[in-house]
Amino acid sequence: MVQPDKKWEHSVEKKGNDTWLVIKGHMNAGWHLYSQFTPVGGPLPTTLTFAPSKNYKLSGQAKESATKTMYDSTFEVNVLMFEHEPEFRQKIEVLTDKKFTVKAVVDGQACNDQTCVLINPVNLTFTINADAKNTTAVEEDTTSEVVPTETPADTATVIATPPPAQLNADCGDWSSGEFVADKSYWGIFIAGFIGGLLALLTPCVFPMIPMTVSFFTKRSGSRKKDYRMQLSMHFPSSLYMLHLDF
Repeated sequence: MVQPDKKWEHSVEKKGNDTWLVIKGHMNAGWHLYSQFTPVGGPLPTTLTFAPSKNYKLSGQAKESATKTMYDSTFEVNVLMFEHEPEFRQKIEVLTDKKFTVKAVVDGQACNDQTCVLINPVNLTFTINADAKNTTAVEEDTTSEVVPTETPADTATVIATPPPAQLNADCGDWSSGEFVADKSYWGIFIAGFIGGLLALLTPCVFPMIPMTVSFFTKRSGSRKKDYRMQLSMHFPSSLYMLHLDF
């Protein structure tokens, strides 16, 4: 199948301080390309895409050569089309005094009396000799100073971690065999013994003393012990123990 476009030309034009990117197409006989401003509902418009760069910026939308307006029965709208050699001119603002390139892509749809096809994307590269006066090179700043952020003293939250010796202060040093409550086993023994004696003074223990004395009295048959048992029922256990040799 014969392609609708023969070739594409591109160039850079400078008029005073203005820089123009010029794109010119050459269509095969019988084929036509459509305008950028084709109405909605019609064929695909021609699109120009320019790669963004820090070295330049676009000034407005691309201008195009004269187009022919006709009613298209297929799309049922009035279409704007180029018959032979479409031309586009894009003005740019140069931002550097160094040499650089601009990449562009032309895309769109072409039709003849029988069919419509998409044109192959046209990739173009413009070389700009940026020697314009009163321009400043735009360089990407890849270095940045990192300023440490200081937290105000009145808002800073400080979490203090005590040293290991302080963490174990409540429990003593088990590795050395020392305890906080007491540093000897004798202290534990004496405390337990005194606690046992104090337990004898509780009311629940009083009834158990006569029963115990009665048990041993019956075995020995001693009346003197029977008397002591009866006496204990009328006196506290502590007094009974003090008169045990009565």
